[in-house]
Amino acid sequence: MFKKHKEWWFWLLGVDAFAILINTQQINIPKLIGGMAAHLLGALVLAIIPWGCYKLFGKNTTSEQFMWAYSVGLSIMLASFLIMKFHE
Repeated sequence: MFKKHKEWWFWLLGVDAFAILINTQQINIPKLIGGMAAHLLGALVLAIIPWGCYKLFGKNTTSEQFMWAYSVGLSIMLASFLIMKFHE
């Protein structure tokens, strides 16, 4: 999954790091890594939902379908993260 979609992962991680830097407004490596890990884990949970539905009905997902589901999950996580920051 990582080797096949290197550029996709590069952009996902870059956007995630950028969103965290916008939120914290400082460069703090431990906070950046922790925030990225939390977002990536949350997006994984959201991406597993459609994957589980496909498995339930006996179909397989392609790696592109999973990456799209993961990207949507990460987008939801980042949007809620930024909305929370700007509506404090």
